[in-house]
Amino acid sequence: MSVKLNTFAKRLSLLHKPGKPVILANVYDGISAKGLRSTAGAQAAATASYAIAAACGVADADLSLEQNLAAIGAVHRVLGDALPLTVDLQDGYGHRLDEAVKRAVHAGAAGCTIEDIHPGDAALMPAKTMAARITRARAVAAECGVPDFVVTAQTDGVRLGAKLDDVISRGNLYLAAGATSVFPWCGREKELSEHDVDLLVRAFQGRLAMTLGTFSVDNLADLGVCRISTGPALMYAKMDLFKRSATALFEGGSLYNIGA
Repeated sequence: MSVKLNTFAKRLSLLHKPGKPVILANVYDGISAKGLRSTAGAQAAATASYAIAAACGVADADLSLEQNLAAIGAVHRVLGDALPLTVDLQDGYGHRLDEAVKRAVHAGAAGCTIEDIHPGDAALMPAKTMAARITRARAVAAECGVPDFVVTAQTDGVRLGAKLDDVISRGNLYLAAGATSVFPWCGREKELSEHDVDLLVRAFQGRLAMTLGTFSVDNLADLGVCRISTGPALMYAKMDLFKRSATALFEGGSLYNIGA
């Protein structure tokens, strides 16, 4: 499997093109993976730990490695060889980083996202510590036969009020450590401006990953990012459709106009 998986990792890496970004409609279970697999235009798949946690009935900070891997396994079983898969491993599960990466690779992951803050913490880990974890994650994947494993380095600096200069400093350190792209997570209360995105694109030479937020895909592509994801947004959309459809049934509707 490792040879084929490394081929997928190379494919995933090549999809990260500044100005022509890979677009990731994040999945979180077998059903969402089935939907993605049958959707025209999908080039790769990515999980979202927040959505997986919600599906498990726990908070994102409480999502265990075992719960996360179970969902990743379900996603990969459905996707098969259709799409390369990158997975959200949160902070890498602390001292279990080697185990987390190894088991993710064995579950079919060609890449992962790891973040520079432990779930529930109020402060970022030291930048050099995060950089070392990125290097280690790639080394473990290489030991498993996937030397081209794709690491997306998430930094929560913007969410915690850091200046862009600090985000840039961290991001460049993470790229030098082996990350394919840098993903500045802003949380749900903040958002980068077009000017900020432009600065980060230039600072990272296009190796910037973004969630949509209020931006459009075309807008972010024009700004030069290399990766666009949705996070848990599609999970919320599915939940909203369920609520509206169930309400229609409770009010006397039928199954034939669900989602209309």
